[in-house]
Amino acid sequence: MKRLSGTPGPEIRVIINADDLGHDDGINDATFRLMEAGKVTSATLMANGDAIEAAAARVREFPHCSFGAHLNLTEFHPVTKDPGLDFLLGPDGAFADRRDALCRWGLVLDGDRKEALFNELRAQVDRIRNLGVKISHLDSHNHTHTIGALMPVIKRVQRECGIRRVRVPMNLFDDDRYNAGRSRRLKNRMISLALRSFPRAVGPDWFTSFATFLSPVAQAPVRPGSTVELMAHPGHPMCDRENALLETDWESGLPFTIRRITYNDI
Repeated sequence: MKRLSGTPGPEIRVIINADDLGHDDGINDATFRLMEAGKVTSATLMANGDAIEAAAARVREFPHCSFGAHLNLTEFHPVTKDPGLDFLLGPDGAFADRRDALCRWGLVLDGDRKEALFNELRAQVDRIRNLGVKISHLDSHNHTHTIGALMPVIKRVQRECGIRRVRVPMNLFDDDRYNAGRSRRLKNRMISLALRSFPRAVGPDWFTSFATFLSPVAQAPVRPGSTVELMAHPGHPMCDRENALLETDWESGLPFTIRRITYNDI
């Protein structure tokens, strides 16, 4: 536990989750190094990432951390070969980051596509489990599990895979890199409610990126006893500044006490 010098401050529970574990060897190495240093408490694995087997092989070295499934419909090749996924694939047969297509209710909820999406995400969960990883929670690459049109599929995955912890949509903003108007904030609250319901699931009270949380604007709504998930991307070149901050004594600049936890603790 980290306290400010001379300040009793209220305690906030913090999960620091590294996304994209299994993406490549560089991301794996950076993530596990930060876990060894106590800077990261949780990670989510990409079942179809290039280095998923290498990542899963090291999970057992970190029993004090939680490991979830980073559901992926935007990058790498799918685990399944269902033609119902063709609307998301490029000429090479890999996911082509077609988030716009995933937002189209009529397209996603078409019977064959809806079943193909479920089968793919279920297969991703199964692959991670078959590699020996106990899955603590669900989140997704590019936040696709928070897309409204995908909600029936995501809830079916939760139900049939028996996973009862899930990342909520972003709800802490710094009014700089991450900003949101009233309509987006309302939409995110509705998605959060849906993710927690039918079947019932639990998640953190607050979610944002690690760098965003260092802003006093983002910290302002957080109250004593809250649980906050901070998303990090160790090993990503585009996140060098954030990753450098992650390795500092960043807690000393906070107006409250934090206690690091994992998804297994909520």
